Amino acid sequence: MAIYCEAINVIIRQSTVESVLGITTAEIIRRFPGGSIWFDENLIRFGFMAPQDAGVWIRQLEDLGLVFYDQIDSGFRSRDIVVVDQRHGPTSECAWIVSEIRDGIRWAWESGKSPGSFDLPADLSERNMRYVPLSESTELPWSSDFSSQLDSTIDQESGATGYVGRPYLGQQIYDDHIRSAIDELNLNNLLSAFTLFLEAEKIKSLDAPHRIPAAIALTRVVLENKDLDLVNKALLRWKEITEIGPGEESATCWTYRAAVEQMLDLNEDSQNSRSLADTYKARGKY
Repeated sequence: MAIYCEAINVIIRQSTVESVLGITTAEIIRRFPGGSIWFDENLIRFGFMAPQDAGVWIRQLEDLGLVFYDQIDSGFRSRDIVVVDQRHGPTSECAWIVSEIRDGIRWAWESGKSPGSFDLPADLSERNMRYVPLSESTELPWSSDFSSQLDSTIDQESGATGYVGRPYLGQQIYDDHIRSAIDELNLNNLLSAFTLFLEAEKIKSLDAPHRIPAAIALTRVVLENKDLDLVNKALLRWKEITEIGPGEESATCWTYRAAVEQMLDLNEDSQNSRSLADTYKARGKY
C-alpha cells in the first residue's frame, strides 16, 4: 500500500537495506530510537518534525553504508535515501519514488510498483511521534539511549521510547535565505546571492546541496570583479568541496577551483584541477 507522509519523511527501500547493508528490515527499524515508522512491502518511512533531527538520522544511515544523493547536472538525485516534505514532496530528484497528494494527503510509493490501497496507518491517532514544547520537555523522563542524538522520552505506561519533535526556530529563516539566494543566483544577481548564502550560514553550516551554489556565487563575484580580497575565501570553499565533499568528482567544481587558482597565480595547481575536471567530464560527471 502507499505510505502516508506526515511532516518530514525520510524514506528508504527495503531492498536497499538488504542488498547494501546486508541486514533485515527489522534490524534497521530496531536501530531507530522510536517514533513514527510506517512501511509497506517496498518502503520504510521514518518520521520527523524538525529538519535537523532528520539530518541526524540520515547521517547515521550514511555511516551504516547508504548514500544520500548523487550530484547531477540539474542538482542532486537521491540514491538510497529520499526526504519527502509533507507540503512540497521529494526535496531532491528521485527516480525510485512517486509522491502525490490525494484528498489533501501526501502519499509515496515505489516507482514502477502499484500504490495499492491508500489507507491511513492504524496507529495514526496514537503514534509515538509527538510535539513536546521545549519548556515542558525537561519534566519528561528521558531515554537512556543517546547514541542517536535524537531526543526521546520513555512512555510511563508502555515503556516505549517516543521521539520528541521540536521546531528548529532558525530553520525557516535559513530556508528562506537559501531559496532567495538561489533565485538571485539564477537571475545573475551574484553579490546579492552570496550575501544571502552568508546570512544563511550565520544560522547553521550550509547543507551539502547548498555549498556548491554558494561557492559558485562567490567565485563569479570574484572573477567578474577581480576581487582579490575574496579570492582566498573562494579557494578555501572549493578545496573543501572538492577534497571533502560534495564535489569530489564534479567537473564543474574542479573547473571553478582551477579558475580561482589561476587568479592566484597557482598555475601548477590550476593545471592539475583542470586535468581532473577533464577526467570527470569524460566520465559524464559534471
